[in-house]
Amino acid sequence: MDRRRSIAAWTPLLFLLILDKGHRHGVYAKPGLCEMETGQGNIVLDIEESRGSQINQPIKPSELPIIGDPYTEISLDLLFPTRNSTFALIGKHIQLTQPLDRDAENLSHIVFQVTCVVRSTNKKRTIPIIVRTTDINDNAPVFLDTPYQVSVPELTTVGTSVAAVKTVDADTGVNALVEYLVIPGNVPEEELQKGRVSDGVKHFKMKSSNSGEIILQKGLDFEKVQKYFVTIQATDRAKNPDDRLTSTTTLTVMVKDEDDQDPSFNYQGCTVQDGACINPEYYTTVASGVNSGVLTIRPEKIQAVDMDSLNYPIEYSFIDGTPSFYAEYFTIDPQFGTVKQIKAVDTSLTKRFSITVKAEEESSNHRSTTAKLYVEVKPVDINPPVIHSSAVDEGYGFVEENSPIGTKVLDKNGQPIILSVTDDDLGPNDPKVTYAFELTTNSFNVDSDGYVYVNEEKLDRDPPNPGKYRFQIVAREVNGHAGSIPYLMTVFLKDVNDNPPRMPMLSPITIQAGNSRRQLVQIKAVDNDEGQNANVSYSIYHVSNQGHSKFHIDPITGWIETTGRMMAGDQYSITVQASDSGGLYTQSIVEIVVIAGPNTKSPVFSQSSYEVTVSEGSPINTTVIPLKAIDPENDPVTYTILSGNDLRQFTIGEKSGIVSVIRKLDREELTRYQLLIKAQDEGGLSSTTTLNIKISDINDKNPEFIGAPYEFSVDEGLDGAPVGKVEAVDGDEGINALVHYSLPDDLPFLIDANTGHIRTATALDYEKNNEYKFVVTAKDGAPDPRIGTASVTVSVKDVEDEIPLFHKTLYEAKVPENSPDFLVTQVHADDPDTVKRVTYVIKQGPSDLFTIDPNTGTIRTLRGLDYEKDSQHTLIIGTLENSNQTPGATTKVIVNVEDRNDIPPVFLTIPSPVTLDDDVAIGTKVTTLLATDSDGTSPGNKVRYELSGRGKALKYFHIDPDLGVLYVRGDLQKEPDNEYQVDVKAYDLGEPQLSSVTSVTIFVRRVTTPIPELGMGFSDDSYTARVLESAVAGTLVKILTVVHPRPSLPLPLVCTIVSGNSE
Repeated sequence: MDRRRSIAAWTPLLFLLILDKGHRHGVYAKPGLCEMETGQGNIVLDIEESRGSQINQPIKPSELPIIGDPYTEISLDLLFPTRNSTFALIGKHIQLTQPLDRDAENLSHIVFQVTCVVRSTNKKRTIPIIVRTTDINDNAPVFLDTPYQVSVPELTTVGTSVAAVKTVDADTGVNALVEYLVIPGNVPEEELQKGRVSDGVKHFKMKSSNSGEIILQKGLDFEKVQKYFVTIQATDRAKNPDDRLTSTTTLTVMVKDEDDQDPSFNYQGCTVQDGACINPEYYTTVASGVNSGVLTIRPEKIQAVDMDSLNYPIEYSFIDGTPSFYAEYFTIDPQFGTVKQIKAVDTSLTKRFSITVKAEEESSNHRSTTAKLYVEVKPVDINPPVIHSSAVDEGYGFVEENSPIGTKVLDKNGQPIILSVTDDDLGPNDPKVTYAFELTTNSFNVDSDGYVYVNEEKLDRDPPNPGKYRFQIVAREVNGHAGSIPYLMTVFLKDVNDNPPRMPMLSPITIQAGNSRRQLVQIKAVDNDEGQNANVSYSIYHVSNQGHSKFHIDPITGWIETTGRMMAGDQYSITVQASDSGGLYTQSIVEIVVIAGPNTKSPVFSQSSYEVTVSEGSPINTTVIPLKAIDPENDPVTYTILSGNDLRQFTIGEKSGIVSVIRKLDREELTRYQLLIKAQDEGGLSSTTTLNIKISDINDKNPEFIGAPYEFSVDEGLDGAPVGKVEAVDGDEGINALVHYSLPDDLPFLIDANTGHIRTATALDYEKNNEYKFVVTAKDGAPDPRIGTASVTVSVKDVEDEIPLFHKTLYEAKVPENSPDFLVTQVHADDPDTVKRVTYVIKQGPSDLFTIDPNTGTIRTLRGLDYEKDSQHTLIIGTLENSNQTPGATTKVIVNVEDRNDIPPVFLTIPSPVTLDDDVAIGTKVTTLLATDSDGTSPGNKVRYELSGRGKALKYFHIDPDLGVLYVRGDLQKEPDNEYQVDVKAYDLGEPQLSSVTSVTIFVRRVTTPIPELGMGFSDDSYTARVLESAVAGTLVKILTVVHPRPSLPLPLVCTIVSGNSE
């Protein structure tokens, strides 16, 4: 047997051959190099984990304790079990190459090796290194299983455990120990708005600081708070307090209601504490000798509620009362609390019952509460209550006007009026009855003591307001229904001086010049007050033009008279003041104009009014009418137009009285004028007459259209359809204003000549013409007619009378297979209508593979297409609006599927195990492995073969890459293995490349004689090495492997060069 075959299984050792011309027969290493300074077999280092991205933290010891200079005597190299090199070596110093996180990687220590080679002898030693990582506190505690929520009954005793939290800290040692504390927190705003929520810091605490158990430290009350938010803080216990880290979480505690509240009687107006009525009392009355049956209870019916949210039913009962025989007369319904009188009672027995009502929950705790029911026994009501007044004159009262609310009404002696009520049905020993007063007016009211008072602000006596108020008063029992006979009362408002005198406005006064004393005018002032407050006196406050000495006023009568000479042309303004006795006053001005005299008669027109007609075409200066006024005293007369000539169309001769036209007249602007003409003599006396001028028409106006230009719209396809109406007006009158309408002859429209209504003459087609523009003419009825025109635009509205059509009858698209939601193409159909309505549908074709957007016509794949199944698909696309079979109603879409490499090769058979003799010849065919690829096109369906995996099988077998034939490539006798697992991969040439793997089991049958065990030797018979001619002494040429059958025995190994090294 070959010697090399026998040593193949031996353990190899390394031998270094060093080229050195000076030492041919061996060199001995310097003692101690690569040995440990400490004498130990490994190196232990300590390092602190990184803070963030830190990599420069110190390592202890700072140098590796290995003997030798790393630059001249020894060489050092680090070996790591993985490719991740955490440390780098600089000389004997080790330094981090990347941040070190002890917590994330759970690195309590890191183990690797350092190889030390003695440079002079190539002696090599491997030393284990253990790096111990020290934890820093860089992780806060993390709460587990959040969020936390628990429900706690409200009667839970203090000290009871209600919940527990748990944390984990990624650090170690004391850095991982956690202390807990309940701290103040913030209640969410949305929870505060719901109410009955609170921070739980005062009600809950940790059982101990190092335990996550939460206990109750203060009692709960569901009726006050139903939800607590407990904020829990977890803090680690790093040695340095400044380095400690914290985190918080919130425990939501839902308080569960329990039966801890008594029921409560509730009615409006009771005194409430913690939501329940305190000392509730109910009242009712019964008539003596009458069985009233079900009683009316005040202030409300008897009703109690469970103050817990459990809402247990309530049972009502009487438990005691006075007099003791109350139960003979009254009962209470246990379910509804209705009180019923079962027997008539007489006032001779008692006038009042006091009964204790009990309300009890129908629960295991039988919680209850009580209330008082007072029953008044009233004598038989025979006589109504009677109202009495303290007024001297009963039924009458007085109060000043404008008195504030609350002012008491007085009698004629000035004493407040008090009303009292008596009832002959009540005896001296009967309970006192309280009455309420009802009045038929809102201006006054009666208080609880019977005083009548003002109940409305600003009661005014002065006209037109009433000076007195008459109203009725009825007294009615507060706790009963009996009412008194109406009491009639009249309150008079006493006058106060709150109105100043009022004077009328006076017209200017004209007087003739002269020196005699004359009365001018009497001033009469009115004061709405009465009596002394209404007495008015007059005085002259001021006279303009220094005329104070020329006028006098009687302080009583108010007559103003002249006291001095009046000169013609003088004017005076007299300020007259009227004052009442209370000092209130008003002022008025009297204008005085002095004219010349003695002129006593004014000019007179022959008529009080004149009528005249003038053509609107009258030229300028045309005479309208001559007017004349005769002065009885033959004074010269002057004429003026006082009014009606605002447009300055006319003028009048100042001396002649001739009225003439001075501007062009236009009847269409104004048809009539009314002038007020004044004739005045030299003495200033005058008279007036009215001149009515009518303007006659001429045909001078064109018809004018109202609202032009016109815009109408009409639906297509309608014959005789109304389009719209035009309207023109002519500013003339009579026949000149009569308007007729016409249209051009070549239009598809007709117009009513009299009304202007336009309608279609034939059916219109929007698709041919969607708009018409034309001119309508209006002509008046004059013999020489005038015309007007207006533009008309008629828009034809489209009616949906067209169907969508496809102008393109064929679409082609390419789609890669296996591409869902892939955009195939977009089809388009055209709708000639204005309002486009096109809804796309797939009429024929695989609708399970394709979908179309009904609005846009976009076609997409619903799922991936399979080229190998169908390489082409045909779709017929149509629209919902067009169901015809005519050309253009549909279009065809041809979808070509592009092949993709999506199917891996598949071996045709599962290979059976093969047995070979160990002396089989190299190149022997073992088996054939065929695979096929179902892809549709090349190169995706082209198959190639190769061996995969690792191991010795690749050394002894190979496969034909094209044919899949497996051959023997090595001598099977070299290996002692009796079984090989050959992994064969079949792959295609597509993109991406796909493959599959199968395994062939090959058994080796040993038919040759076993080789006897040999001693130590080289692993190969010969070696080849290349050495550069420039190589220096000490250059490594080759590493030779020496094997030994028993490597566990001590190996005294010396290697020498025996020949070939003589040069």
